[in-house]
Amino acid sequence: MPENWGVSGGPTFGLRIVKFGLWTGNGSYSNQIVAPSAQLFGIRLRTSKGELTGNDAITARHARAISGSGNLRIGSISLSVLSLITGGAIESGGSAPNRRKRLRFTGGRDFPYFGLCGKAHSDKGGDLHLFVAKAKISDDFDIAQLEYENFPTPEIPFEAIPDDSLQVDGVTSVQTITLSGSPTGGTFTLTFRGETTTGIAHDANAAAVQSALQALSSIGSGNATVSGSGPYVVTFAGDLAEQAVELLIANGSSLSGGSSPSVSVVMTTPGEDPESVVFDALEHETAESVLLPPYFAA
Repeated sequence: MPENWGVSGGPTFGLRIVKFGLWTGNGSYSNQIVAPSAQLFGIRLRTSKGELTGNDAITARHARAISGSGNLRIGSISLSVLSLITGGAIESGGSAPNRRKRLRFTGGRDFPYFGLCGKAHSDKGGDLHLFVAKAKISDDFDIAQLEYENFPTPEIPFEAIPDDSLQVDGVTSVQTITLSGSPTGGTFTLTFRGETTTGIAHDANAAAVQSALQALSSIGSGNATVSGSGPYVVTFAGDLAEQAVELLIANGSSLSGGSSPSVSVVMTTPGEDPESVVFDALEHETAESVLLPPYFAA
């Protein structure tokens, strides 16, 4: 049986490049720089976990990813890297051949959030990218350790937390409205988050039902679509897509004719809130440039 090496067909090897970017909070990164002589880029998934015991046995176990921790080791003292991850400003002065740059570290400074992306090659071509969405320095580290016949190799510990500006895996709610009892007249209403539509005709088309729902300020224009002509299928969209939403409340007390006419709503597809990205692993069959989002957000 062939070994499952991934899309490139070979094992991952080494560390080719690591790129930093200042986290902006809108799914993109500014001041992107490449770490000099990157030697180590490690990520560890942190979990919330527990177990339930009873009757001399483990009866249930829970584990859920909540954040990540990691380390980056670079083969040089880089003022650009240190400036980005500590929030300090580099001061430049002088002129050739006496140009100089200075980065001062002062007490009381809050460290900023940043993103990282590292790349390793496969020995059969292709590569693996590891992307950390939102991280901050998490512990003490040596900025400079100068030693005879050695290059300094600072190692930077960081903690990665979920980034609410990069969310995935949300599920959109779909609900079905059904009129029963073959009404021949009258109207029905739908209520969402405390607001109720005007009366909707028993034989309304999908566009009329959609207009009635979008007229509610609790839904709004473009945030729900309707298809079908009874049953009606309501698909939440726009600002209400990919999240858990309440079930519509139907009232058919004004329907008439037929045999005990009524209206009901069922949750065809329950909505689910999206999860925020902590880090991303991405395989490429052929080598690709190392980029930060929106590349990874796609």
